[in-house]
Amino acid sequence: MGVLPPAPETGFIGRSRDLLALERLLCGAGTSPRYAVIRGQGGEGKTALAVEFARWLVRSQQIQRVAFVSVESNGNAAAVLFALCQQLLVNDSATLTDANKALQALERALKEQTTLLVIDNMESVLLPPYLAVSTPDALTEDAARELQAILNLCAKLNAIADTRLLFTSREALPSPFAHAKHLRELKHLALSDAVELVEKSLRQY
Repeated sequence: MGVLPPAPETGFIGRSRDLLALERLLCGAGTSPRYAVIRGQGGEGKTALAVEFARWLVRSQQIQRVAFVSVESNGNAAAVLFALCQQLLVNDSATLTDANKALQALERALKEQTTLLVIDNMESVLLPPYLAVSTPDALTEDAARELQAILNLCAKLNAIADTRLLFTSREALPSPFAHAKHLRELKHLALSDAVELVEKSLRQY
């Protein structure tokens, strides 16, 4: 199932509407391209939701495989590519030293099995809104180039067979992942869910 972060010690609580909304975006008939962006503030549970959704799709046999990459620790396209290859390619270590071979092998793997790619913490390579508006050139030339390379890689992979992409980010993503209909804004937990979370958290101590 790829290298997914562990489930919360309290278990996954609430967010049933978000799970269903993501399922419609990524598994609904006629939905194209098949990607979704979970957007919310830090600590809202974006990563936990993405991981629970990924596990749910595998359990329900709607997809066959999942791979998870955090852009916070893999901040360029090559690192993202190799991280995906490490999870999805079996006994093919030669590809991990050559980007072109890695991409070709990954493309073959994605054609063979329905896969969800979770790209976490995209805000790590994006400008915060106040800078994006006032000083859009604040990204260095190298950083802007790497951001575009990551977006291009994701778009290329998203177009292969039945591959789906799920991003998490504090900030809005640029084109080609900027369509509002693919965005799921994360709100605060419902009061009853928040109370349950606090109660379960307290039991851990």
